[in-house]
Amino acid sequence: MFSAQESALLFIIAATFALILSGRWPVELVATLVLLTLAFSGLVTTQQALSGFSSAVVIVLVGLFVITRALEETGVIHWLARRLNAMGQGAEGAWWGCSWGPGRCSRW
Repeated sequence: MFSAQESALLFIIAATFALILSGRWPVELVATLVLLTLAFSGLVTTQQALSGFSSAVVIVLVGLFVITRALEETGVIHWLARRLNAMGQGAEGAWWGCSWGPGRCSRW
């Protein structure tokens, strides 16, 4: 069957999915808890656990989380959603026409 380490890893993965899908805790907190759990359980070394922070992709994702949160807190996303909703009222089919080439979308 599975070794003890494999079973622990599968449990951590399942618990991660369950916590994220439940929506009870922020994704950032769940990710941090998983990182700490993997490091303290010995499934990965401390160096392996922290090596991802030197990746440009991780830095970009952290930046996106920060920017998204700022846009949510300041109301910019809500304002933009209202504007887009008002512009598209009753024009659900217009998006289909816009995707077929230039000159097809009279609203834009």
